[in-house]
Amino acid sequence: MSHFATTAHPSRLHSATSRKVLGIGLALMLAAALPLITEAPVAFADPVQVGSGSYTTDKVGTEPGEAGKFCTTTPRESFSLGGNTIPALVTKNAPIPTNDWWSSLVFRKRVQSGGQSNCSISSRLFANPGVFGWHERGLGITYSNTVSAAENPGHAIPNYSGQGYEYRGPSADGHDLYAGSSFSSGNPSPAMIGTELQVTDWTDWTVESRLVNASGNAEVRAIIGRGMPITWLESQGAAARIQTSDSATHALHDGNSTLIITINGRSYVAWAPHGTTWQTVAPAQVDAGAKAFRANSGRYAVAIVPDGANAAEIAAQWKQFAYSPVTSTTLDYTYNQTAGTLEANYNIGVTRYAGSGSTTSTVMALFPHQEQYRSDNSVARSQTYVSPRGQMTILDNVSGFSTATPFHGVMTEIPGLTTTPGEEHHDQLIDYLDEVRNDPLNQSMVEDNGDATYWTGKAVGRAARIAELADQVGDIDARDKALAAIRSTLSDWFTATPGKTQKVFAYSENFGTLLGYPAGPGGGDQYGTLASMNDHHFHYAYYITAAATLARFDQQWAQNYGGMVEMLIRDTASPDHDDPMFPFLRTFDIYAGHSWASGDGGDSHGNNQEASSEAMNLAQAMIQWGEITGNTSIRDTGIYLYTTEATSALRYWFNAEGDFPASGPYAKNYASMVWANGAHYSLWFGENPITGNEHEFFYGINMLPVTGGSLYLGYYPDVVQRTYDEFTQTNGQPEPKYWHDILYSYLALADGEQALAKFQATNANNTYAVESGESRAHTFHWLTSLAALGQVDTKVTANYPMATTFNKGGQRSYVVTNVSNKDIEVTFRDKSGNVVATVNAPKGQVTTQKPDGSVVSLGDGSSGGTGIAIPSDPDDGGNPGNGGTKPPVTTPPPTDNSKTNAKKRKAKVVNIKVTKGRHKDAKRPARTIKVRTAARVRVALRAPKKTAVRGKVRLRVGKRVIGKAKLRKKGKNWVAVVRVKKSANKTRGKVRVVYPGSKLVRKQTFKTKVRVAR
Repeated sequence: MSHFATTAHPSRLHSATSRKVLGIGLALMLAAALPLITEAPVAFADPVQVGSGSYTTDKVGTEPGEAGKFCTTTPRESFSLGGNTIPALVTKNAPIPTNDWWSSLVFRKRVQSGGQSNCSISSRLFANPGVFGWHERGLGITYSNTVSAAENPGHAIPNYSGQGYEYRGPSADGHDLYAGSSFSSGNPSPAMIGTELQVTDWTDWTVESRLVNASGNAEVRAIIGRGMPITWLESQGAAARIQTSDSATHALHDGNSTLIITINGRSYVAWAPHGTTWQTVAPAQVDAGAKAFRANSGRYAVAIVPDGANAAEIAAQWKQFAYSPVTSTTLDYTYNQTAGTLEANYNIGVTRYAGSGSTTSTVMALFPHQEQYRSDNSVARSQTYVSPRGQMTILDNVSGFSTATPFHGVMTEIPGLTTTPGEEHHDQLIDYLDEVRNDPLNQSMVEDNGDATYWTGKAVGRAARIAELADQVGDIDARDKALAAIRSTLSDWFTATPGKTQKVFAYSENFGTLLGYPAGPGGGDQYGTLASMNDHHFHYAYYITAAATLARFDQQWAQNYGGMVEMLIRDTASPDHDDPMFPFLRTFDIYAGHSWASGDGGDSHGNNQEASSEAMNLAQAMIQWGEITGNTSIRDTGIYLYTTEATSALRYWFNAEGDFPASGPYAKNYASMVWANGAHYSLWFGENPITGNEHEFFYGINMLPVTGGSLYLGYYPDVVQRTYDEFTQTNGQPEPKYWHDILYSYLALADGEQALAKFQATNANNTYAVESGESRAHTFHWLTSLAALGQVDTKVTANYPMATTFNKGGQRSYVVTNVSNKDIEVTFRDKSGNVVATVNAPKGQVTTQKPDGSVVSLGDGSSGGTGIAIPSDPDDGGNPGNGGTKPPVTTPPPTDNSKTNAKKRKAKVVNIKVTKGRHKDAKRPARTIKVRTAARVRVALRAPKKTAVRGKVRLRVGKRVIGKAKLRKKGKNWVAVVRVKKSANKTRGKVRVVYPGSKLVRKQTFKTKVRVAR
């Protein structure tokens, strides 16, 4: 997206004026010639109230799918095109995921065939390790394992450098093999001619679709998924059929029920429907230059053989998974606040179709960011797959995997230790605040861009930074003016009135999304945020960030308008799998570990994202909003997004762990744009007629906006320095021409003193051009702060999400932003669990414990939201130490030998079984609940030394609580019989037992072997 303010071109103004004059004259002539017609007034729906805010359900302007390239705007309804009736593209009645790896199946393209418009069934789906694409003969399957130089088909990328790498997907006709159905049951050898493609179901990282022929008497269904080496298919009404190119070699095994195909050095295994065999189709019944095989109709599967593996061994070892299609994939996560980690579980569920020939587990291939923090005990295969993200680890015979990612905190703003009154840089900062005091929004920038959503967002985001730093240095006038600007702007946007078309949000039920108008100058769709649903997370993150800052200082406004803030959160990253209005985590690809910017994902390269840092802006905004307003679900979802996307962004955009192809066509260690099939040094903007293609934009786009949530960029200081050095080398000069503030702020994460010196030298006469969402005041505050604090210390975590450790020359500073209205105590631990510091943080202030043990708290302390209580720590993880610094100054607690202060004990689950609602078809019915069925589960807990385990337990699947019951003593155990209502039993996955704790027993969440299955 462009980060330049747009200006009208004189010739365009002139032509518009000419059209207007012509229109007036024509109107006068028609008025004289025609009888008077009285138009009926337009009827507007009443806005939907959300607290004091509101949104409209009226059609305000462009909506999803309203572009000439798309087939329809109503994917869940049939429609007419080219004189034909096209069935609904989506049959599942749920909010439709967009911005995903398979979204092109929903945003289908319009094509011309025989002079008529039709709806294309062809697109490239980069699931990895497989690349897929529907064709009239079935599902194309290819393992794309060869790296190539980047390309720009159709010149779609405006600022294309020609640098990058790709693992290209084949054309519609170029797949290694096609899995489908035969022409009909009476003619089982020729390929089907599929015409109608529908999405029938999806889970967190799989999609199920079906291709049907024109007569409706033959079809093939397919389940494909991220990280799924096996594709599960079903032919109905006709024979199962596989077709390859003529150059393929093949071998039949296991009584001809198993087919091994090798083509272009890549091997595949296909298992025929249970109890049937593959037969070679006569050449006369096959397309020219192809080979084909058929078996009886039914369920079959195709697998990609790992690199270096023996295909026959894979055929034998994986056969058990061929008849157990993965029918559910579910993400659940927990913020382990005490340990300072985000624990995530990627669970799968299967449906067994071959009795003892099937299993309840599967094969999964993991991307590098998943393997980096994998915490389960599954043993990986020695073979791997290649992918655009690097080598994929393979786990056999698993029902999922788990990760535990450290979380190093975010801040409302880093502490200005040298800009407070009486300190070295205070006067200079006040001078910079004077520049923006009366214009915190950069109003001309907003107006020049037509008050569009993105530019308004950047404006309130800038004002939030000004408010936060002004509060720290005691400039209440600048703070309150910035807050007033945020309050006025957001309140206007969050209020809909009948007929309002500007500065308003509208809900579109067709795609289940909230659309902001205007989306571009002149009411245009500047970045495709309306028709293609691009960039919602980029735009709305700024609003949420600004709302979080305002909520700290104005709790009443947060209560009044918080519902609208959370509508923006739900549109971009709903935490609820069962949200009736929005899809779960819309813009985030759960398995890829990062967001996608394109809503339709229909490019030949797959989906893409340029500004990973603007995606991270959403995650940190959710953390802040959730923590300030007391919404644990939003906060924890933000932490999941933050930890996961930070890991992925650093690996896949900044090459922090060396995942780029070691020997290939791309020499850089940084990519400005990541595609599903690779990475580019290219941009969607930057072709400005004045500045030309400036390298600042290529690099800075993954560094802005600079906030207290940008600290993840500093997790690898050596990578920061390397990236900055690469920029200067590419730029051909030591200093940037533009975006000095963004580049220097990034450099400061490695070397704050050097970055500050560069700023002071460049800004000697206050002449450098300020990036439109920045201010000199904020940049100076950031640089001086990091020059004093040093680098982010990733060897330490805290038990509070708004806390971070910095390290300068081996000396640590511990920083806490207490966003609540209560004083808190925050504990910092090293990787071994040893306590290295305890900081007492006053309410509403930013507190820093310096290396010498002294404490500085900034801000007037009048702010603070509801907050979320810090859980009491379990047993001490180790002896308190100084972590390489002088001992921290702490106040010891008073001595108390009462039972209430005794160390709490750990309970354990000694037994759990399903006593009602068992899944009779499951391998272990006593451990499997049938979904959407009333059930009863008996849970037995025990604690050491006969400690009473009092209270209630809850059963949870993912984020959903499916039942709870009181614990009662029975013999040595404490037992709860949990009744699960049918209405609550909607989510498939593993069941966890949640015990909230008591005076004697600590709070715990227990993993179990009980599952809810279909």
